[in-house]
Amino acid sequence: MLLRSTLRGCCYAFFFPIVFIMILPDSPVSFGHALIGGLVNAVIAGPLMAYLFAVMVPWTRRFRFLFAILVQLSVFLTAGIGLVWINVALLTALSSSRSLTDPRVFELTNELLLSGGMRFAFLIGVLLFIAIAMVQQVARKLGPKFILFWLTGKYHTPREEEWVFMFLDLKDSTPLAERLGSLEFSALVRDFFDDVGWAIWATKGTVSHYIGDEAVIVWRPRDAFRDARCLKLFFLAEQEIAKRADYYQDRYGVVPSFKAGVHMGSVVVTEVGRAKSEIVFHGDAVNATARVTGLCSTLERDFLISDLVAGRLPECDFVLEPLGMHELKGKSESLGIIAVSTSSH
Repeated sequence: MLLRSTLRGCCYAFFFPIVFIMILPDSPVSFGHALIGGLVNAVIAGPLMAYLFAVMVPWTRRFRFLFAILVQLSVFLTAGIGLVWINVALLTALSSSRSLTDPRVFELTNELLLSGGMRFAFLIGVLLFIAIAMVQQVARKLGPKFILFWLTGKYHTPREEEWVFMFLDLKDSTPLAERLGSLEFSALVRDFFDDVGWAIWATKGTVSHYIGDEAVIVWRPRDAFRDARCLKLFFLAEQEIAKRADYYQDRYGVVPSFKAGVHMGSVVVTEVGRAKSEIVFHGDAVNATARVTGLCSTLERDFLISDLVAGRLPECDFVLEPLGMHELKGKSESLGIIAVSTSSH
């Protein structure tokens, strides 16, 4: 995640002066000088932008939609004004063949920043940032992949495809809810899924939807089986919860535990709803995954997969324990069930 944020921050810092030059009317700076400025800016401002993307933007997600955008905009404007001045000063020095310490560069920089063209360019930059921030906030609500599907209309008409499903479910939720009360239990569920979110992102999974204290996570097969990501998610999630064990113990008096089931199959994916649009999965594979997850309690295992999933896995370090064929409620055919653990379990 840090590497991705760093690359993203450097890209933004690199293109920042170039875009400004492109939209600035009657720009006194050549594109070549803007390119040099972009490279210098990527080195200087890239780490700062990376910090903003890795720390500040996720931090603002605790706020309401519009307030989060306003906080992000305020921070970016504060940092952006300084970056704009540095960039303009650098580009002015390059275009006039002067030193950055030359007083004339300072004067020319201020003149350019106060010009009508620069104010117009800065306004365009602010509007672009607001648009990007809003798309990012909406993507967080729908999921990064699902917002792309929605924007392109990929599933406006039903399509049959193969998908891998994981049902990730809190254990002992009923007694927990009774002991904590509705509000505190809801806060526990919120914190739990916030903490396992990194594991979902790291394994390229996408949350299709939440059902109470359960998350339905999906992958296309090529993503699920690359490096056994559909298995890694469970154990990465365990690690994330273990890191926050003291917080959960102090706040709720319990460290949440969970179970999961993974299955795959051909389903129909389509966009449904007029009042509220949503991309949904229809098919036996979804119901079967729920049944596999339900067997965790019966078989006293935390993580189960079907033999169909096991047959597609690459070589990995996980321990796979066959548990035989099992009948699933609502299915006429039995399904092979396999428990997954690590060598340390």
